[in-house]
Amino acid sequence: MDLSQAIPLMLKVSVFLTVLAVGLSASAADVQALFRRPGAIGRAVLSMNVAVPCIAVAIAAFFDPPRAVKVAIIALSLSPVPPGLSAKLLKAGGAHAYVVRLLVAAAIVSIVTVPVSVGIIGKYLRLDLNIPFDTVAVIVLTSILLPSGAGILLRLVAPRVSGAIVEPVSLLAKVLLFFGVAFVVMLAAGRLWSMTGQNSILSLFAIILAGLITGHCLGGPDPNERTVLALASSTRHPGVAMAIATINFPEEDVLAVAFIYLLMGSIVAIPYLLWRRSSGSMSHA
Repeated sequence: MDLSQAIPLMLKVSVFLTVLAVGLSASAADVQALFRRPGAIGRAVLSMNVAVPCIAVAIAAFFDPPRAVKVAIIALSLSPVPPGLSAKLLKAGGAHAYVVRLLVAAAIVSIVTVPVSVGIIGKYLRLDLNIPFDTVAVIVLTSILLPSGAGILLRLVAPRVSGAIVEPVSLLAKVLLFFGVAFVVMLAAGRLWSMTGQNSILSLFAIILAGLITGHCLGGPDPNERTVLALASSTRHPGVAMAIATINFPEEDVLAVAFIYLLMGSIVAIPYLLWRRSSGSMSHA
């Protein structure tokens, strides 16, 4: 297996383990909460699946960055998976139940919204974009519903085992994501540098900031949920973006741009999190 094959595999395993860790740390109350408070989930779906993709289209059209950047922005804005929320944030009061609901609801909705949105956005931006429904369904099933369900089940039947392995699983997911980022950037460093102009960095920063603001505004009255939705709306795991890029533009550096987006999102989130904690608007772990 060469590096070009290893990178997608690392990403897929990273997504799987990230979501598994969320399920492993879910409580019985978190599972019951899946069926409560539809208004909170409605706001989350509105932010992640409607508002942010629309903003991404506007930013891509306004700044007109290179095609790889446009595709990365659109693909990431449609992805249903956050990049791996920190353990401290997940342990914050009430936030974990909301993360479980957000993952499951966004995943199910994305089976319909991602293929439809990709087609509509592609035509509007004059990009030849498409992704079949069954492809999205397989991604959602294998990377979200299956690992989250397995984690929740193990937590319910063997809480000691799930408690013992949740931190190693989460750490392994982050390590795989880190090396995936490092390898992609290393392989595409020269081409990425050539794209730093042409409004590329400005476009990425704009959609990240817009996602933070949108998620924060639509997060509802609970301060922890507001913080989680802001982070989930501003940056996503590049799993779905990888699928869209592979199907439509395998020869371009869409995935590398997606990783730059992910790194920028992590950096931009730092002052936001510091502000939320300093203002007392977020519980501490």
